[in-house]
Amino acid sequence: MPANSLNDLFRHGLGDIYDAEQQILAVLDQMETETADETIRNRVRKHRDETEQQIQNLERCFELLSAQAPRVQCAAIRGLRDEKRAFQQENPSEQALEVFNLDAANKTEHYEIASYRGLIDQARALGQDDIRRLLEQNLRQEEEMSRWIEEHQPQVLERMQGGTRPRR
Repeated sequence: MPANSLNDLFRHGLGDIYDAEQQILAVLDQMETETADETIRNRVRKHRDETEQQIQNLERCFELLSAQAPRVQCAAIRGLRDEKRAFQQENPSEQALEVFNLDAANKTEHYEIASYRGLIDQARALGQDDIRRLLEQNLRQEEEMSRWIEEHQPQVLERMQGGTRPRR
């Protein structure tokens, strides 16, 4: 369906982030099993729960629009998943994979943050206040996760550089 109006573009954008969140959910499951650090593993688990809630919020957005989610594939997240698969084929060390995963997670968070900010602006322009509030809830969770990664990534990098073991 061509996007000829702001409403069409808004629905397309909602479909894109809906697909992104579903792809991310699968990646979070994988990240949890690949992470040796208990603090990171617990935060990934928490964000997985948040992602499930975000998907429910997006489904509620479509209900409020009396529409079904369009079949949109989020190429950006698919690209990040492809990048992860390619890196894993290089047989990285456990610590290298942990650093890679945190970096990829932060890239993902920034994509989601930008997507939600744009959708919030569109919802505001369309007078969709209930939808805007749901999207703002998702945005807050993504911003919180991005801050958490940025606060903890230096420790993971230091551990990799110094060869210290993660907390289990």
